[in-house]
Amino acid sequence: MLNHYSAVPEALQAYLNVNSGREIPYQYMRMGLMTTVAALLSRRAYVSFGDSALYPNMYTILVGEPATRKNSVITYLKGLAAYAGYDLFSSTHTNRSTLLKELRCPMDARRKQSLNAVVSAATQDLSRKLTTGINLKDWMVDGLKVDYDVSDPNALVVIDDDEIIPEAEKTSELFLCLEELVDITSKQGNSDLFTTLNNLWDAPPVYTDAPSSQVVIRPTVNVLGGLNPASFGKVFLKTELGSGLITRVLIVRGIPTKRKLSPLAIKTDPNVDKLLIQFFKRVMQFSGEIKFSPEATELYNLIYEKQPRVRDARFDSYNERRFVHLAKMCMVNAACRDSHTIHRDDVMYCNTLLTFLEINMGRALGDYEVDKRSQTLNTIVNYLNTLPDKSATTREVGSYLSGTYTSVEVAAGISLGTHKSILTMAAGSKIYLNDTNEDYQYDKILYDSTIIHEWSIEDKSG
Repeated sequence: MLNHYSAVPEALQAYLNVNSGREIPYQYMRMGLMTTVAALLSRRAYVSFGDSALYPNMYTILVGEPATRKNSVITYLKGLAAYAGYDLFSSTHTNRSTLLKELRCPMDARRKQSLNAVVSAATQDLSRKLTTGINLKDWMVDGLKVDYDVSDPNALVVIDDDEIIPEAEKTSELFLCLEELVDITSKQGNSDLFTTLNNLWDAPPVYTDAPSSQVVIRPTVNVLGGLNPASFGKVFLKTELGSGLITRVLIVRGIPTKRKLSPLAIKTDPNVDKLLIQFFKRVMQFSGEIKFSPEATELYNLIYEKQPRVRDARFDSYNERRFVHLAKMCMVNAACRDSHTIHRDDVMYCNTLLTFLEINMGRALGDYEVDKRSQTLNTIVNYLNTLPDKSATTREVGSYLSGTYTSVEVAAGISLGTHKSILTMAAGSKIYLNDTNEDYQYDKILYDSTIIHEWSIEDKSG
């Protein structure tokens, strides 16, 4: 929760502060809020990226064991976004045809049809504590005036649909905000849906679905979902690792904290709720090009050239898209400050946050599609970590692993470790575990190792 940069949005800091004694991993809150803001920005904000425009849409997955409070973050942010007037949430169970249908539905008609159901459902838990003191007079949602139904204080209704959205301003927008991401598929993998999401991540001006010949104008899709590590294989097929959806996803690992607070003792802070709702409303009014300052450009280019790659082989293809993820995060962070300029601190803060996520990405996946060599290497590393000087002879390592791995597999694991600079072979067949400081040699020029260290302590100790 410790932050050292003016780039940290006030709304995020308030959100972290009010949850400081609870069990929710802070990285869930940081990335959950950032992804929700990306959805609210839609295509109204962009940066010039080469010869095209880059939009802030993000695909984020909160990964953790049961009871790591993934649902708490997603439900809370979804409810607040709905209360702020955003209603373009996807169906809970979706596939390619459902996704395209929801994207193709005209914006004004879709709001008229779904506003009541979506907003009422999303804000059901918030309605009692937020009703008092919130002024909903003249609340407009893209030209549609909404208010409480006097017969049902917990529901919202469209009371004026005279405004027509100009054709040039329409977008085909959707937010897959799903507490259980596994709900998007009824069978292992959902390759046709994933193929579509792959193509939509770049937010093209037009998307044509080849199987159905459907045309979607200006599609903009964001994803915020929760997933148990054991369910990864049910959602993502092995083929996704190479160049599929998983390379376009930010995986946020959450570990159960030592902070324990009885649900009976948890009390919400209406002031923070109101602050976040007003913040979301301001974000929905933000528009225009966001530009990198000269200092931010210099740091961003340096990161592009020098940033260490994620060492886990499963993320080799992700590494090639990392600079796009970083640009999107910088854009969102600037918009959170209501600024059209990305400053150097934005880049430093976002790259520090992204680096921290990457340190834990491999751990979030667990054994999902880990090849035999990597499994062997992980076992060797875990063994060496138990030894005082973190070293052993090849004979000792082989003896320790003999019940699980063959001598050939052990040799392959050691070879992979030396190739990745995780292990060092010394005289006398001695193997040393290199001090990689949680997979990276930190470089304060590119990211702030002090904050990463503090975040690591924060997550582990609570």
